[in-house]
Formats: sequence, structure tokens, C-alpha cells
Amino acid sequence: EFSQSWLFFWDKLERFNYNLNCIIETKGFLVDSEIVRHILADPISDGGQWDMIVNLVEKYGLIPKCCYQETFHSSRSAEMNKLLNLKFRKSVVELRKSETPIAVKQQIMKDVYKLLCCFLGTPPETFEWEYYNKDKKYHKMKEMTPKKFYEEHVDFKFKDYVCVIHDPRQIGDDGKMDTGFKKIYTVKYLGNVLGGRPVKYLNVDIDVIKDLVKKTIEKNEAVWFGCDVGQHLNRKRCAMDFDLVDYSNVVKTDLHMSKKDRLLHKQSLMTHAMCITGFNRVGEKFDKWQIENSWGKSDAA
Repeated sequence: EFSQSWLFFWDKLERFNYNLNCIIETKGFLVDSEIVRHILADPISDGGQWDMIVNLVEKYGLIPKCCYQETFHSSRSAEMNKLLNLKFRKSVVELRKSETPIAVKQQIMKDVYKLLCCFLGTPPETFEWEYYNKDKKYHKMKEMTPKKFYEEHVDFKFKDYVCVIHDPRQIGDDGKMDTGFKKIYTVKYLGNVLGGRPVKYLNVDIDVIKDLVKKTIEKNEAVWFGCDVGQHLNRKRCAMDFDLVDYSNVVKTDLHMSKKDRLLHKQSLMTHAMCITGFNRVGEKFDKWQIENSWGKSDAA
């Protein structure tokens, strides 16, 4: 198993630096402008986008879990994030007042590195790893760097994959499918590694995504996806569906909204990442998806 804490550490550090740079770029904006408020809202989130993990792995590599293990705060990040957000917003005050913000940022980042080491442990520059392969033959790696380990021993290249989305907001009211699909979108001031790969999404029709999921699972490969996980969810039954509760009949009012309208009017947004591990198909229609989540093993997970 790879160390999740390894990527977690570097994501926190890089994201802190990335968002401070965004603050420097927007120094001429009013602090209560929509853009600055957006940057301040959730600068050190645990969540992220596919291109963010590509940036981390390509820059820092991977490491076996036993060589950089979990800490209390890697599994319970709320208190750490609270302190990091406080440090970030205090740093914003300093940067917006400073005549030399780059120099100030460099000192801030030294403090942030020390903070992360307190919460997550100091990341090693090299490691040794002993293991048995599938033929029960003993091996030992000496003085291995995480970057070299990824490049030489991991048969998966993160940068070979792209993120596809189904976002109908650019589709015209006439229903034409060529105004927003087959185009690449990004979000300004969304990223983690300064100078790294930008966050991009290829917008396609939902049937294309379903077909790609099917083909990927049939090749026994993982399917990472994001969705609005909090709505129409019954955690105890581990089910998620628009028809779980018939609200319209219960309260006698029409609550239906199209996906386009839900996104445009802030009724829905992508909130959580999980994996699709299976599907059920009746004829040409997919009616069920099997999902693997990360919330634990209880029946409420």
C-alpha cells in the first residue's frame, strides 16, 4: 500500500504556497471582492482534482506506507486544517500589506513546513524497503528516493490520464449538444503546485462517460469520480438515488430541477471523490453503479 500521508503532506504544503501566490496576484483587488473571498473561503481543503494528484506524484513520487505512516492528524485532519486556515488568513494580511510579498511568502512557507512536520511527521528524503514478492522471494531496496521509486517500480503513469466531466451549463436552451461538449474547461485559481499541470476537464455527453466507465472496469482498472454526495443519500442503506424519497408526493409540491439548473443556481456541486467498482446494465441502460467510499467500514459509511 502506498503512503497516503506522503501525498497529503506535500499537497498541504504546495496548496498553501499556490494560494498565497494567488493572493499576491490579486493584491490590487479589494479584500471583499468575489475572487479574493473565493481564495479565502477554503484554501487548504483535503479534497482535490485529478490533475492535483498528477502534480504531486510527478514532483514528489510515491513511498510505501510503512516508510511514512499515518499519524493522528492524517486521519483526523479537522484540527490541523483549522490551524492551517488560521495561519493562511493571517499570512494574507501580511502579504497584502507588504511591499516585498515574495520574500515574506518564503518565510511563511518555512513556518508552514515546520507546522506540517509537527502534525504529519518529517517526510524522509530516502528510504529502505524490505518485502517479499508474489513468489515469496525476499527483496530489499536501499537508499531509494520516492521519485525514483515511482519512476522505476510503479507500473502506472498518472499523467497519461485526463478528467472528463458532464457539465450541461453551456448547453443551449434548444437542447443542442455542440455548444458546450467536446471542449476543455478549467477553473481560475484552482490548483495545488505552482507552475504544475493546470486543472482541466474535457466536457462530454453523459453517455460517453458511462461507456468509458464500463470499458475501464472491464479492463479491471479503477474509476475515480466526483459527485454531489450529500444529496439523495441514505448512509445506513448505502444507497444514493433521486427516487430514494418521494419528496414531491410527500410535501405535495414540484421539486424537480434539471442538472443544468441545479448547477447554475447553486443547488448542486461536486463535493466528494469516490471510486466506481462495478455496474449493472439492463439492455443498453445502466441502472446501478457499485461505489467504494472512504468513510470506514460501518453500515453508516
